Amino acid sequence: MKVIEEAKQKLVREEVIKEGEECLEKLKYAKSFEENLSKAMQEKNFEEAKSIYLQIQNQKLIIDPKILNDCKNTLVKMKILDK
Repeated sequence: MKVIEEAKQKLVREEVIKEGEECLEKLKYAKSFEENLSKAMQEKNFEEAKSIYLQIQNQKLIIDPKILNDCKNTLVKMKILDK
């Protein structure tokens, strides 16, 4: 990532760079769940969406709240997920 490379060149402390890299990896990980959840909902694969939704909840991942709430509302409406 460009910002991390610039930080290394400007002699930012290694621990700060490491922390930034870890944060970036966590965000990428959460984003992959968000994309998979959106895809499952678009394909109307509600069992897959439920599985992904529960993983997001269990791991306390931060994703777009609108996507998460839309999924939850749809799954509750279809009686696939309890309130």
